[in-house]
Amino acid sequence: MQRIMNEEAESLTETVSQTVRGAMYGLLGTALPQAMVAAIGFPIAGVPAVLLLSVLVFISSLIPVGPPLI
Repeated sequence: MQRIMNEEAESLTETVSQTVRGAMYGLLGTALPQAMVAAIGFPIAGVPAVLLLSVLVFISSLIPVGPPLI
């Protein structure tokens, strides 16, 4: 990238890095509350294996339409 963009390459690299970091924090920041709400709702609904299912909700929240499948 340095050869093609010269001085702008470093700025672009930093922007891409911040964008990816922000997207990952956003994904994790929404996955955690979804798992916490599921952990509260599962016992109310009488579902067994609350911890396991809550972890699965957290992991599946990283893909679109993941939590409803759990």
